[in-house]
Amino acid sequence: MNIFLKAIHEKKVLRVKVNSHEKGIIIRKCIPFDFGSSRRYKDGLNRYHFWDLDSPDGSHNLSDYVRWRSCE
Repeated sequence: MNIFLKAIHEKKVLRVKVNSHEKGIIIRKCIPFDFGSSRRYKDGLNRYHFWDLDSPDGSHNLSDYVRWRSCE
């Protein structure tokens, strides 16, 4: 089972590294919740979807291609 699915099943928090279009490379503490196409991005690509817990702009959905490691 990959890290993403395992984190969903075990209700783990992950540290996620994302190449944000607006801010460049960011690292956030997130909760994974879904994998699939995004309503925001109309490119039809599957993305990992996370709830961003430590954004300076407040908690929100974060969807992208990512590299991650556990926060444990």
